[in-house]
Amino acid sequence: MTKEYPFAVFIARIQPPHEAHIQVIERALDKADQLIIVLGSHRTAPNIRNPWTADERAEMVRRCFDYETSSRIRFVAVRDQPYNDTNWMVEVHNEVTSITQGAKTIIVGHMKDSSSFYLEFFPQWEFCDLGLLHEGLNATRIREEFFSEGKKTPRGFVNRHWSHAVRPGVRDYMEAFRKLEKFDTLLEQWNYVQEYKKQWASAPYPPTFVTTDAVVVKSGHVLMVRRGFNPGKGLIALPGGFIDQDRSLEDCMIRELKEETRIAIPAKELRTHIRSSRVFDHPERSVRGRTITHAFFIKLPDGGFLPKVKASSDATGAFWMPLGDLHLHENLFFEDHLDIIETFTHLT
Repeated sequence: MTKEYPFAVFIARIQPPHEAHIQVIERALDKADQLIIVLGSHRTAPNIRNPWTADERAEMVRRCFDYETSSRIRFVAVRDQPYNDTNWMVEVHNEVTSITQGAKTIIVGHMKDSSSFYLEFFPQWEFCDLGLLHEGLNATRIREEFFSEGKKTPRGFVNRHWSHAVRPGVRDYMEAFRKLEKFDTLLEQWNYVQEYKKQWASAPYPPTFVTTDAVVVKSGHVLMVRRGFNPGKGLIALPGGFIDQDRSLEDCMIRELKEETRIAIPAKELRTHIRSSRVFDHPERSVRGRTITHAFFIKLPDGGFLPKVKASSDATGAFWMPLGDLHLHENLFFEDHLDIIETFTHLT
C-alpha cells in the first residue's frame, strides 16, 4: 500500500540501535514508502563512544526486521564535522537527495532538547515529530553497561539491563562482538577512562582539561605522531599535550611539539612561523571528559627537504603525512584532530 510520503529521513548515530530507535523506524515506515537512515560518526576511529562502524550499525538494524521491511530501509553514512555545520548539512542533503531525486520527503525525530538542534537544519523536508519514546533509554547508558561487565559505572549503572533495551538480533550481535579482538582494545580504553575519571571523583565540580596542539605544515605535508598510550593508543594525532601551570599556551605548544617530534628546527624559529591559533571546544571531543584544546597553525616555508623528526616522549612515531592522504586514513585519527587540520588548511 502506498504511503503518505515516498521517503522519510532519520538522522542518528545509533551506537547501538536500541528499542527507541527501532520504534522510530517502525513509525517512520508507517508514514513513508522508504526510510533513509543517515548514520553519523562515519569513518571515526573506534572508541568507547563510537564502538561500531556504519556497516556494523546498519547490520544491527537489519536484524530487527524481516526481509520485506528491511528492503524498505536505505542507509547512508556521513562524517561528523563538529566545527563546520554547513559542510555537514551539505553532505547530508546530497546523500539523501541522491536517493530521493526531489520526491516529497519528511524528516522524523523528536525535538527533546538542545541535542536535537540538527532537525532544524533541513527546512526543505517537512518535520514530523514522533514524540518521546522510552524516556530514560539512551545509547550512552547501554554502552556503559555493555563495557562495565558487572562493575559499577561512573553514573552508578550496573551491567544488568542493556540486553533488555535492544532487540534480540542486536543483543546477539553485541554478544558476538565481545569475542572480537577490537572489543578487547575498546575494553582496555574503557578501563583506562574509568581509572582516569576516578582521579577526579572527589572534585566539587566536573573538571575541565586544557591542552595545546600543533598543526605544522610544510610543502603540502603535515607533521603527525602516533600515540603510544590510551586513550587512542596507536592512533594518528597532532603533537600536543596538557598545559603546564607556569607556562603560556604558546610555550606549552612549542614544548610538546619539540618533545614529541624532536623536529630539527629551533623553538625560536618555530615561533616566527605561527600564522594563527584557535580554540576547539566541542563538548564531546574527548572520551576523557570536557577537554578544550588551543591549536596553533605553524606554516613553514615551502621548498627544500622536510625537517627531520623523531618520536620521543609519549609518541611511538613522528612523520610527515601528505595532506592529500588525510582522508585515506581518516578512521585512524585521534579525537577531532583531522577536523582541526581541515580548519586551518581549508581542505573541505
